[in-house]
Amino acid sequence: FQHLLATYNSTSIRTVASHIRSFLRFAEGGERLLPLVPSRCVRSKPIIQILSDNENDALKSVLKTRKVPLRDKAIILLALRTGLRAVDIVGMKLEDIDWFNDTISINQSKTGKPFKIPLAADVGNVLSSYILNERPKTENPFVFLRSLAPFRPLSGHSACYALVRKSFYQAGIRLGNERKGIHVIRHSAASRMLSKGVPVTTISSMLGHSNKTSTDIYLSTDIESMRECAIDLAEIPMNCGGLR
Repeated sequence: FQHLLATYNSTSIRTVASHIRSFLRFAEGGERLLPLVPSRCVRSKPIIQILSDNENDALKSVLKTRKVPLRDKAIILLALRTGLRAVDIVGMKLEDIDWFNDTISINQSKTGKPFKIPLAADVGNVLSSYILNERPKTENPFVFLRSLAPFRPLSGHSACYALVRKSFYQAGIRLGNERKGIHVIRHSAASRMLSKGVPVTTISSMLGHSNKTSTDIYLSTDIESMRECAIDLAEIPMNCGGLR
């Protein structure tokens, strides 16, 4: 483990420790070596990257133009409004959309649990326009398909990353090495819901977190609320004068 620490990050060390622990439970003499495997490993807590207000406005502006295909608009708006994972968006089927009750019902890929989300008016309008006017005429049950034959469903993360990156470029944002893709939009959706007072438990359900505490990391993106938690040092008595 000392050797691995030189090149592995903390998340990888946790994974390695888990696999080695499982192996030793069945290996001959493994029980003797189990105590040598770290029982606790440092968990990585990365800084969540989200779209700034200016980036968010620029993205919304370009989505209102004809530069972005209807399919791509619908996917990005779904991510912006709901925080759905890319795999759940491309896995949507036509039968999952309830146009009469304005809802979408899915089985979340990570938890396997059924989930129903409201279908916002702007998302519904773009989604219906895509299905009626741009989507290939095929019996394929999936909503989002390739625009060129063969008309297969989109391939998850890679397809979504490509279309989000293109939309970012058209919006003039994140043109460098900044993080792109549905993950950034998903994080931004969670952060904005949090800043508007949506309960953490509700956000956790929408994001499909099996562990409710997984959503706590988004608390760090709400800068204004974090400022309110700061203690005013002016009230703390100091023996050596004012704190500089």
